[in-house]
Amino acid sequence: MNKNLSIVSILQTSWADLKKWKFTLFALTSIFIVVSILMTYICVACALLSKAYVFFGCLAFIFY
Repeated sequence: MNKNLSIVSILQTSWADLKKWKFTLFALTSIFIVVSILMTYICVACALLSKAYVFFGCLAFIFY
């Protein structure tokens, strides 16, 4: 009887942790997407305003 209760409580706590992690992962992913979109816009602006090597410098900064 005690064993079953402990297993259930472990499952419940791990499920809550999983939900927390899921939310954290979602938040991090959305932040990353927003940042990458902003960086893309900044790079496009660099390419339009300045010479092409600035744009490639931005791309290199994003990917490395």
